[in-house]
Amino acid sequence: MRLGMISPSMLFTRQQVAELTGATDDVLSFWIKNDLILPTSGGSGKGSHRKFDLFQVNIAAVLLELRKFGVNIGTMRSLARMLQDGVTLGRSAECNHRAIYDALNLFDLLDRYRSGQEVRVYLDTWGDDAGINAGYPKQQLATSEQDILDHTRRDQGNLHDTYDNVAAFATRITKATRLPLQLFFDLNQLAYRYVWSGNESEWGDAEWLIVPMENGELDIIVGGEQDGFLGKNERKIKSGLFLLPAAIFRSVWGEALKPILIHKLPPSPEELEQRERARHARVTRDGARQAEVRRLIFGGDD
Repeated sequence: MRLGMISPSMLFTRQQVAELTGATDDVLSFWIKNDLILPTSGGSGKGSHRKFDLFQVNIAAVLLELRKFGVNIGTMRSLARMLQDGVTLGRSAECNHRAIYDALNLFDLLDRYRSGQEVRVYLDTWGDDAGINAGYPKQQLATSEQDILDHTRRDQGNLHDTYDNVAAFATRITKATRLPLQLFFDLNQLAYRYVWSGNESEWGDAEWLIVPMENGELDIIVGGEQDGFLGKNERKIKSGLFLLPAAIFRSVWGEALKPILIHKLPPSPEELEQRERARHARVTRDGARQAEVRRLIFGGDD
């Protein structure tokens, strides 16, 4: 199956899902019958009208990878349920799919603060003081949740959606939904290449460590480096199944896909002002450093 571009809005027939993932029709039929993968359109009855979106294709690819290890159906069902929960939650987000990353970060800051941990926030975007430290944001410990919200609002230039949309969704995230949403983000973002600010790129290779729990449920630890799983091992993990979702998804969609153009939000007047302050701060800082070098070399300002 040849694809030049993919997006989360595209739908695929069961035959196309089989071609993309390598799963047999019998395996897909079993997964569909047992709700491990869910039709996006066409209902759940028999017939050729059922179609599946990008997320369902990626879930099928992950399940197929687990099947290679002989993982039992109960474990696969638990993982599929967690992934499907993430898809449902992610699709209900007030912000766009890429900004779910920002909402998760905001939730993490608020959760740390509520648990009594220290959270540092920026008082502004760029320092106003001249000299060698010019341009570096000033920080303080958050003394309220509003401090954290204000901190995120000031970072609008780095958010992937408006602050209001990000904050609205962050308030709906709970400790129980945080992991499914992270998995949804990985299902979406690691599936395709994209263009951001003129540069063709893709998200870093996230890693999943699937750990069986005492109660028969699964826990999934999401990280960016294998050393993070195998280092201190503070959680005393005895065993787990290590997956590289990015590698799995690239085997589905291929390396030569045409990148999707993702447009950055137009800069707000506040962001334009912040950029000008940043430029001015850099110029001031560089000038101060050059003056210091001249003084050390020549013993004066000239």
